[in-house]
Amino acid sequence: ANALIERANRVTVVEILDTVAGDMEMLERTLTLQNLAAKHARILTGTRVTRIDGQTVLLETVQGGTEPDTMVLAGIDRIVLAAGMRSDTRLADSLKDEFPVHLIGDASAVGNAQQAIRQGYEAGMGVRRT
Repeated sequence: ANALIERANRVTVVEILDTVAGDMEMLERTLTLQNLAAKHARILTGTRVTRIDGQTVLLETVQGGTEPDTMVLAGIDRIVLAAGMRSDTRLADSLKDEFPVHLIGDASAVGNAQQAIRQGYEAGMGVRRT
């Protein structure tokens, strides 16, 4: 969103959670959200995309109420989709009986880059030289 808005695009961020960029480092998040607000980005939290049809996006609010509110964004030129992540431990599970396995980063638990770098460092420091 920040890169798009810097290139003179009108930006709408649609986030299903109650807060946007909750997993970003605090200073980076603050600066990014300030920049988006200063350049009039529209941020919709508690909202999900239910359909994309050409240049039209159908949204639905998910917070509160029994009847969801719907909204249509029309005349869309670009859509950037960032979907949630899930850890995938299948490879580690298949190797753990034969080798020491250290799950780090999103393989261990979905997190951020700083956490993954730290976990990688700690795992590397814990590996014994033979």
